[in-house]
Amino acid sequence: RAKGVTVPIVMITTEGGEDILREAITNGASDSIKKPFTPDQLNEKLGGLL
Repeated sequence: RAKGVTVPIVMITTEGGEDILREAITNGASDSIKKPFTPDQLNEKLGGLL
């Protein structure tokens, strides 16, 4: 992100919560998704970013 790269990044995590999401976004992620997730949930998450 610091170099101007704008590719969406989705962090996949086994833990959830606002602290994890906040840290992911601070470190450049566009969003996060907690495991386990369904293919439909992943498609929905990615569809919103592309």
